[in-house]
Amino acid sequence: MEKGGQVGLRAKLLLLAFGTLVAFAIVEIWVRINPPFELRVKGEKISLWVNTERITNNNGHSPKLDSRIVFRKNSLGFRGLDPPKDFDESLTLVAVGGSTTESTFQSEGTTWPDRLGQLFEKSFARFWVNNAGLDGHSTFGHLALLRDHLVQLGPDVIVFLIGNNDGGLGAPSHKHLGLQRGGLDWTSPSAFVKSTAEYSDAAAMALQIYRYKRAMDLGLVYRGQIDLVDLGRLSTPPAERNRLRALHRETHLPPYRSRLLELIEVSRSHGIEPVFVTQPGLYGPAVDDVTGIDLATIERNGIDGGLAWEILELYNEETRVVGTEEGLLVVDLARSLPKSSRLFYDLVHYTNEGAVEIASILHADLCPFLAERFPAHLVQDCSTARRTAGDL
Repeated sequence: MEKGGQVGLRAKLLLLAFGTLVAFAIVEIWVRINPPFELRVKGEKISLWVNTERITNNNGHSPKLDSRIVFRKNSLGFRGLDPPKDFDESLTLVAVGGSTTESTFQSEGTTWPDRLGQLFEKSFARFWVNNAGLDGHSTFGHLALLRDHLVQLGPDVIVFLIGNNDGGLGAPSHKHLGLQRGGLDWTSPSAFVKSTAEYSDAAAMALQIYRYKRAMDLGLVYRGQIDLVDLGRLSTPPAERNRLRALHRETHLPPYRSRLLELIEVSRSHGIEPVFVTQPGLYGPAVDDVTGIDLATIERNGIDGGLAWEILELYNEETRVVGTEEGLLVVDLARSLPKSSRLFYDLVHYTNEGAVEIASILHADLCPFLAERFPAHLVQDCSTARRTAGDL
């Protein structure tokens, strides 16, 4: 009797396993034929959708943005014009970052990479710029994008706007460290899921949903314009402040530094000059010039804005230090961009006016940097060509 029961249980388990495999196969086929959304990451690989267009009607939801938002991806899967035929003879620059670079809710021609390109057209001949920002991506994603796509493209310069999405991330995985390439990674459950996602669109979709939820929880995803007046106020207790500072310094900053060094090494080994840009935000030790609200007291992901800025500044400072040590140009946008709700539609994403201001700040440092390295392309002195934010 006992033996028969064991056989019956084994049969049920086999039937359950078979049913699960069939269900997974059905989902896999459905996702491949009719993907519900763009799968940007498959395991550790970046997958780009090319030649796409999306038009969104703002309907007054965010009055600081265009009423009709046109979002396009070119033949590379980036925002901007297709590469010129004389690419190798052109001065080429690609902007890399998360949602604050991709600028999903800013229309064509109004993102900060667009505005930067418009400024450079006054200074340089045969200048080409593209926006390779990807919503939600951290330096993990930037490394994958660099290896999978950008080293093959071979731009002269990559501008990395980094730090905002790296808070709390851990050490590089085996795949990032190059210890294991291809096949399934059995070193941990998370590594197994990521490696499975390289081969399965269904697994990649599930992983992307998880990552999107995590980004939502961290306040890194667009949720509409924020009214500072309606935000809660907080004062994080001293013990919690000390705990969080120590956690980021001791646990998360060392691997962040490793990823920064890897970005530099991979870029330069392929003849690409990296430029680092620190991450600004509408929170921290300042008073908003529009509402008069103390931005250190607003709530940001369960802590006060002052502490949230201290934590982001830990990553910004690591960016400054590593960039300086490695001889990179570092544009300190975090300190240069005013903390004003004129320039932000939420706590991290920029208005059209903000994009113009950012382009002006970047142009001031980047133009002489490029003029020194690529003098053959210079047609107008940088100080003459530079415009203020209101000129665009």
